[in-house]
Amino acid sequence: MDIIEYMPSNCFFIDASFVEGTFLFLEGEEYHHAKGVMRVREHEEIRLLNGKGSEATGCIHSIEKRRIGVRVLSVTQHAPQQQKLTLGISLLRSGHLDFVIEKGTELGVY
Repeated sequence: MDIIEYMPSNCFFIDASFVEGTFLFLEGEEYHHAKGVMRVREHEEIRLLNGKGSEATGCIHSIEKRRIGVRVLSVTQHAPQQQKLTLGISLLRSGHLDFVIEKGTELGVY
């Protein structure tokens, strides 16, 4: 049985590189999620992920009308995890197998 890690509530995605001491901004959907849903406040610590294996701890510096300023406090680099993905399919109509193979390949099925 695999252990599933749940994303904590104070974790946000931002497509940027993380460098300690720099300022980043949460905008768009992440801004709405942070301000409207999670109701973060200034000086609160949050986690940032960039989808490239980096995780940062940040402190909310300012909350503006359309963006939230975050100062990066620390950065952690994670090694990518290799997962084996197997796809099971039922019998298909002719011509649909090519589509399944194409999409499976894009997802990394082997």
